[in-house]
Amino acid sequence: MFFDNIKISNFGPFPELTLHFNPKGVNAIIGPNASGKTQLIGAIAISLFGKGAKATSERTGESTLRLEIRNGENHETINTKIEKNSHPLKLSRSVDASLQQQVSTGFSQQLLKMLADIDGPNLFLSRESMSHPAPMADDDIERIDQIFEGDQSLITLRPQIRDALKSRSKRNHSIGMSWLLTLINEYLLRERSGISIPLIVDDAGSVFDTPAWVMALRMISRVGQRDQVILTTARPLASGFEAKTHELSIPRASPGSAIYFDYSFLSKMEKSRRARVKQLAVRPFLLGKQFTHEESRYCEFKEVKGNNPIGSIHSLADQYVVAYLNAEGRGKVGRILWGIKDDGVVVGVKLTQGMRDELRRVITENLLKIEPPLAPTEYRIDLHAVYEQDRRIQDLFVVEIVVPIATHKYLYSTGNGEVYIKTDAGKKRLRPIEIQEEILKRHKVKS
Repeated sequence: MFFDNIKISNFGPFPELTLHFNPKGVNAIIGPNASGKTQLIGAIAISLFGKGAKATSERTGESTLRLEIRNGENHETINTKIEKNSHPLKLSRSVDASLQQQVSTGFSQQLLKMLADIDGPNLFLSRESMSHPAPMADDDIERIDQIFEGDQSLITLRPQIRDALKSRSKRNHSIGMSWLLTLINEYLLRERSGISIPLIVDDAGSVFDTPAWVMALRMISRVGQRDQVILTTARPLASGFEAKTHELSIPRASPGSAIYFDYSFLSKMEKSRRARVKQLAVRPFLLGKQFTHEESRYCEFKEVKGNNPIGSIHSLADQYVVAYLNAEGRGKVGRILWGIKDDGVVVGVKLTQGMRDELRRVITENLLKIEPPLAPTEYRIDLHAVYEQDRRIQDLFVVEIVVPIATHKYLYSTGNGEVYIKTDAGKKRLRPIEIQEEILKRHKVKS
C-alpha cells in the first residue's frame, strides 16, 4: 500500500501543488523552513483522518485536497473539501475506488485499523514520536550493527548505539540519539510485523551531527527497501543517498490560504497512542503465563509441536483464514495464534530470522491462492515477541494471523478448492451438499 499522488488547491502556502510519489524507496521533500513541508504532510493527514484543519479567524476561503492510495491494481481516491465561511470549519470527504481485486474495506479504512495497533508500525514519525524502546534482544542488536558494519565514518557511533539499545535508562540521550533509536525501532517493527504501509518522517535532519545524520538516512533507506518513505527535511541529503526529490521554496509574499494544517493534531495523536501503550504496559505474551484473551469463535489458539514449525503453521493457515472469511459476524475479525496452548498458556514458537522470513513467504503464497482473490492488505501476519518478565526471549514468538470476517454472499475456498466455515470447536470443511445449502442460506433461498 502506498500514496500515489496528492493534489492540493488553496491550502496552506500552496495555491496549487501536485506531487507524485514513488511506491517504494525514499521520496524526499526538501526545502527551507516556512516552505510548506509540514503543510504538505498535513494535507495527507487531513485526507486520511478528516481532522487537523484550522483557519485564520479573519478570512474566508475554500481548500480542496485529493489523495490517491494504491495497492497493486487497486486504487482509492479521497477527495476532501474544506470551507471557511463561518465558524466552525465545514469539512466534507468522498471516496472513489477502483477495485480489480475483491476487498471488504477501503485502503484508508484498513490503514486506520493498522494504526490502531500499538504494536504495529507507525505512519508518522516526528519529534513527538521520539521514544526510548525497551531493551532489545541480542539478535536484534547484532542485526542493526551489521547494517553499519564496514562504514568507517560511523565507527565511533556504533558502540554508542549498541549501548543505547541495551540500556533501560531514558536519561542522558541527546535528541539526535532519541531520533535514531526511534528509527531503528520502527525498522525492526516493520520487519517483524510483515505489514507494508507508508512511513512519513517529518522534520528530520536538524537534530543530527554529520555521522548521526548518515546513520539516520541509512535506517530510512532500509525501511525504503520494503516500504514507501516520505521524508521532509531542510538539510541536504548525504552523498550517495538515493531518493526521489521534490524541492520546495518559500512562497513569494502572499496572504496564502485561510485554511492550513494544525500541527498540534499529530501531537495529540501521539499523546493518545502513548496513553494506550501505558494502559497496556503489561506484556501480553509472557512465557508460561495466561494470555490476556480467552479462546472463542473469533480467537483460536494452536500449540506447535514437533521439529517443523513452518510446516505445522503453513498446513493450517489457509484453512483457518478461509473459515473466518466465511464466518458470520460482519465487522469482526478472526485471530489464529500459534504458540499458545488450549488452556491459554503462552509457550511460543522457536523461529530464527531465516525461518521467520520463510514462514511469511509460504503463508503469503498460500493465501494468494484463495478464491475469490484476497488482497494482501486484507490480512495481517504478526510475529509477537515472547517475554520473560521484561526481557525478550531470543527467537521465541507467537505467530498471529488476523483476518476480517466479511460475510459475503459467496464462499471463499482454499487453493485446493476446499471450503471451510468457523465453528465454536474450530473449523469445519463443508461437503458439496453443505456448500450448496450454505449458499442458498446466504441468498435467503429456501431449499
